[in-house]
Amino acid sequence: MGIKTKVDHRGRITIPSEIRNLMGIKPEQEVIVEQKDDEMVITRPIEPEEFIEGARGLQKAIKASKTKKEDPLKVKEIWGSA
Repeated sequence: MGIKTKVDHRGRITIPSEIRNLMGIKPEQEVIVEQKDDEMVITRPIEPEEFIEGARGLQKAIKASKTKKEDPLKVKEIWGSA
C-alpha cells in the first residue's frame, strides 16, 4: 500500500489514518523509525502483553511438538518485535 504524504518544514510527517488504524497506532504512541537499505521503516513497538501472549503461544507450540524444539526464526520473530 503506498500513500503519499509530505514532510513539513520541521521534518515531520503524518502517517495516514488508514495505516495508523491498520497498525493499531494510537495518538501520542511512540513508533520506531529505522533505515533499512534505501528505505525508511516505521513500526509499532510491541506491547508487553502482546509479547507475553506470543511467548506463551510459542511455549505451547514447543510443548505440543514431538521434538520439543521450535523453529529459531519463530523465536527471533517474537523476540525481535519486543
